[in-house]
Amino acid sequence: MKEFPTINKRTITSAIATVYDPMGWYIPLLHRAKVFLQSLWKDPYEWDAGLPKEKADERHIQCFEGGVILESAEKIPYEICADQFCITLEAPSAVERVTFPPDIVLHEHKVQWKFTQEGK
Repeated sequence: MKEFPTINKRTITSAIATVYDPMGWYIPLLHRAKVFLQSLWKDPYEWDAGLPKEKADERHIQCFEGGVILESAEKIPYEICADQFCITLEAPSAVERVTFPPDIVLHEHKVQWKFTQEGK
């Protein structure tokens, strides 16, 4: 993912827009990023003005080549699946980095983020 020197509404919108998702499979992964962007419109931030550090650090998801970094305050066990590859996080930490095998290209496979039975 492209690194931006300044975090502002424009760079956040650009980062979200770079995720190619015509079928909507990444919606569970991108939802928090979109909610964060919506929260910026509630506050009087200018389009190109840098965000305060405490606001810029409220990131909840970050995509990287071959996987995702998930941030969740809930400690509920969950499972991330793409194609036949699944990883179960029984005791997730606040930030988890999930890397998929090289043969899985994320935009070609359905990715699921679901809570396991123990988390219900």
